[in-house]
Amino acid sequence: METTWFIAMITVVTGLPRSGTSPAMQLLAAAGIPPFTDGQRLADTSNPQGYYEAEIVKTLPQDSAWLAQAEGQAVKVIHLLLPHLPDNREYRVLVMGRELGAVLRSQRLMLERLGQVGAALPEARLRQVYGAQLAQMEAWLAARPRLPVLRQLPVAGGTRLTLRTNYRLATRLNWYCIAWGRVLIGDFHRNVLHVIRDRSERRVLASAAPLA
Repeated sequence: METTWFIAMITVVTGLPRSGTSPAMQLLAAAGIPPFTDGQRLADTSNPQGYYEAEIVKTLPQDSAWLAQAEGQAVKVIHLLLPHLPDNREYRVLVMGRELGAVLRSQRLMLERLGQVGAALPEARLRQVYGAQLAQMEAWLAARPRLPVLRQLPVAGGTRLTLRTNYRLATRLNWYCIAWGRVLIGDFHRNVLHVIRDRSERRVLASAAPLA
């Protein structure tokens, strides 16, 4: 196995605006994964616990050198910028899913609170636009089968988390090591979720923040 996976891993939190990326960053921070943030965007009524963002992320299409500073941390990257992540670094991706109607309602309410006007498009058209953008994101993820992906999916009555991981053996004794790999890493999915759950439950967030 490649030990850099554990040393230099960048946890990428992505999704549509108002899909729950900010609460996800809060959860990861509570679980012991420090957030990569500059604190420039302050908490407000739409996100009382903060946005956990860094302005430099917006420069990703032009400059990705700053990712070296994000190693071992969680960084929020909007879905449109995900394909600009260079392939020369190690990532695990948390994809936040929320029912599209709820996303659009949340965006509209946030804009009203800010006194701003959103895109002058009917909801049906916005659904098409977001659907096409998400399809591009999914195509990028599908082209990288070794990329560990954790998904938060909207389900009735709660939240379902789906974890996908992959590992590769690179030894002269793969025929022997593969059996040990299955034994030692076979429950890796469950172990990771247990660690995140246990660490998170030790800390109680001040209040439930609105999805962002």
